[in-house]
Amino acid sequence: MEHEAEEPQSGLSTPQMTDSLRSHHAELESNPDLVAPAKGADRESGIAPSKSSRPSNSPRDARQAKLLASIATLESKITTANSQLSVKTQEVRQLQSFQQQQVVTDDPDKAALAHAQVIANSNISLLKRYNEIKDVAMGMLSLIAEKEGKRLAEVMEERGISEKD
Repeated sequence: MEHEAEEPQSGLSTPQMTDSLRSHHAELESNPDLVAPAKGADRESGIAPSKSSRPSNSPRDARQAKLLASIATLESKITTANSQLSVKTQEVRQLQSFQQQQVVTDDPDKAALAHAQVIANSNISLLKRYNEIKDVAMGMLSLIAEKEGKRLAEVMEERGISEKD
């Protein structure tokens, strides 16, 4: 059965997002007028005053620097996330359950991500089942406590059950 890893909500893969950020970064550096409307620009024509008439330490320059720093931070986070993803997919490929499955896709990373998703879904199902059983057991203990006129904690203690169980 083939499972495909979900792409980010934007529809772009992580490498595509990285490339997109880099191109926006380069565009911002080459064209500062894209960052914010020029101070004093004619609202109808959109024509900005010449660069020589703008002060060099304008709020616009500060905003552009802040945006460029933000882009650099995001690029760094994407690089870190990509390296962590690579490590985790390699760990999944080493799992015995992964090695025993028949891979339907040519992309080992996609297969590893799909296998990890199957494992996560299985664990979630098991946790739900555990919680349902625990709820039933706690309900039964509550009935016993009520019938015996004791606190639930006392009934649990008598039966060797801790609150953490």
